[in-house]
Amino acid sequence: MATVNVIRSNDTPKDDSIKNKVTCKGCGKVFPSRNAIFTHLKKTKAICFNPEDYKHYVKHVQSRQRVKSALLYGYTPSYDKLNSKNLLIGHGDDAASLLMDVLFRDVIHPINTDRKFNRSFGNDSRSADITRQDNGSGALSELICTKIPPLNRDETLEEWIEATNQQLKQRLQGDNAQIRIFGRVDMEHAKFNAEVDNAHCRMEYLLPVDFLYPNEFATSRSKFKDNFPPFSSSQGDQTMKHQKNALTYLTKQKRTMQRLTTSIVNFDPADKAAVQEKEFHSIKQKRNKQQSRMKQNEGMHFSKRQITDTKEAKSIELKVEKENNDNKPNKTVPDSKTKRLLRRRRFHNFTPRLMAHEYMVFRRLDRFYHRATIVLKGDTSCSNDDTNDTFFCFGLTGDLFLNGQVCRVVGLLVALMRGVVDEDFVDCIFDEDYPDLVPAPPIPPLGLYMGEASYVNWEGKSKMVLSPRPKKNWKQGFNDENVIKQVQKWEEDLHSSMAKVWKEQGIDDDGRLTAERVWTEEVLEPWAIKAREQLQHYRQWKSESHIGASVTRTLTSPYLDSLDTRVPDMYQAVLHYLRKADASGMWPSTTSKRQLVMVSNNVENGEKTSASLVLAQMKARCNDEERYSAYGFCQGQGGASGSFSVGDFPGGQKPKGNELFPELTKAAFELELALMPNREPSSTIAINRNAQFRPHTDSGAGAGQSLSLIVGLGNYIGGDLVVEGVQKDIRYKAIEFNGWTQRHWTIPFQGERFSLVWFTPKGCEGVRGIDLFKH
Repeated sequence: MATVNVIRSNDTPKDDSIKNKVTCKGCGKVFPSRNAIFTHLKKTKAICFNPEDYKHYVKHVQSRQRVKSALLYGYTPSYDKLNSKNLLIGHGDDAASLLMDVLFRDVIHPINTDRKFNRSFGNDSRSADITRQDNGSGALSELICTKIPPLNRDETLEEWIEATNQQLKQRLQGDNAQIRIFGRVDMEHAKFNAEVDNAHCRMEYLLPVDFLYPNEFATSRSKFKDNFPPFSSSQGDQTMKHQKNALTYLTKQKRTMQRLTTSIVNFDPADKAAVQEKEFHSIKQKRNKQQSRMKQNEGMHFSKRQITDTKEAKSIELKVEKENNDNKPNKTVPDSKTKRLLRRRRFHNFTPRLMAHEYMVFRRLDRFYHRATIVLKGDTSCSNDDTNDTFFCFGLTGDLFLNGQVCRVVGLLVALMRGVVDEDFVDCIFDEDYPDLVPAPPIPPLGLYMGEASYVNWEGKSKMVLSPRPKKNWKQGFNDENVIKQVQKWEEDLHSSMAKVWKEQGIDDDGRLTAERVWTEEVLEPWAIKAREQLQHYRQWKSESHIGASVTRTLTSPYLDSLDTRVPDMYQAVLHYLRKADASGMWPSTTSKRQLVMVSNNVENGEKTSASLVLAQMKARCNDEERYSAYGFCQGQGGASGSFSVGDFPGGQKPKGNELFPELTKAAFELELALMPNREPSSTIAINRNAQFRPHTDSGAGAGQSLSLIVGLGNYIGGDLVVEGVQKDIRYKAIEFNGWTQRHWTIPFQGERFSLVWFTPKGCEGVRGIDLFKH
């Protein structure tokens, strides 16, 4: 290489002072190390080289040695610039990218592969946007893993950390955000992934006590705050002398938080869903054992996804699925020693987008607890801010948190503690069989931050501590006393910065936090009106003898026998062909995945029972050998009545419904033109018969059309369409809505109900279903 000349001992005098020095071949200067010459070239922009030598220099820099390292760091977002285009840090993705810029500050033109990284709370490895970190959240401690240049021989780890923190501080000048590195360790295991290998994590939320103030508790907010002296998680609140009222309040708060978590329950072999969960766990254990055998026998590492795709693991899944569907004695049923079961919950009502039938919402929330009470002194320089500010720090631990989940869990806690909704609302919001969407109130993300990630499995493999805590078993890792003190100091700074943001909107004359008042008036109170209405409907729904009975939102709905059965002229032809198809016995079956968004009943011994969404979901997955129903249906319910499509599919495929019911297909496309002559004709129609849908969004994306068109036909009562909580009567009343982005579902109904949905999926741009009938 023409760039540097290393002076070696065999071609230079035996002088230790120049033994390992390097010279710049461009200008002839001697430097004490390679890093020094790289710094020289960077500062001078390599003006001492010709273009050809500079190319060699860049190539050499890119091929420098890289060491896989894990960095422990924390950050705060720029709260007051969340809507600014110049925002440096909005959440963890921005903080990680800025950190990578600084880590590669001495590397000229780093190639993309040099800058790959994974972090504790990212979502790149999971490829699921719903796990994306909440915008506006910070981190107490997070692990980022990447390959970076090793330390210089003349540089200590403490010096490197200090220099990097100084660089970060310079980059963030003029921004109120901060990033701070606490420690660095080298990882010998090439396959360690800071995101995927995160066994469980702790999220934290710093909430002003103003949000929890109940009017009946005390005569003033200040007296309410004074009842809660400060304590830390290490002390425990049992050491504090609380007032009697405060102790009663904290006990109620603790019980409420426990109701929002997952729990260990007694295992019931008669509970098919519980058995299925145990079987799924058994399959997972077999995969892990298989992975270990492969590593031992072949000396290779296989990812979980690779193990899942192997023939052995696949055959295990298919065998269990087939046994369940054939109702044969299950050979993998847990033995009699199985006594307890972790009952996971579906947190579909705690996310802005996911629904009950989607597997990602099936999550653990192991703990929800009051981690600390923090009292910060008020700012005497500000008006109405000369009193102490009291905050509750809540901790939430689980396997994985969805975007928006923590803010909605804390928001629901506030609603329950303030009494704006009754306690049995918890049963309503977690009931997977309840066919309505019951969203929890989101609290602002200003107090949300990442607490800690746990890597218990990898700590044993690597013999080092990967989370900041005192542990004497291993010398390596983040158990150093200096690291722990830095994290504790950072926690104080983080809380102070969050408290400042909470008070930015001011405090009124009554000492009420403006941020709390605005949230109460704009979010909590409107939500409470809707929540109480839904709770009343839920209680009525629960009191019915079986799912599918007539439960409508309007108690004054007419009886079915008094319904006006007259059919508007434009709908008569389509309704005639729908009834003809219904009576033909050729109505196509519904795909198992589509059945997951339908409400259904099972029939056992001639009696109707609720269909388990857990069982149906497992059946709908891994459906390679044969096609079968996700549920067992009663006639007139869900997939037994079913849903199929006509028109065109992406790729030029034609649905079977075109050949089975050509007259119906033609009449349905003609109806769209009659209903909305100015609408671009659709390529496809979904035809539904007696199907009640759970809250869902349609798969794929709309092409050419951004809106779907829907109408209901037949003699039925109830059955309204609900779009993002707004109920719409569609019986012979066509409406447009965005089925790809707006959550929608069907309320229960009685009678004969058909519905048609016209749409154009992605891949069918410019295709018109009506053109199928042009000669």
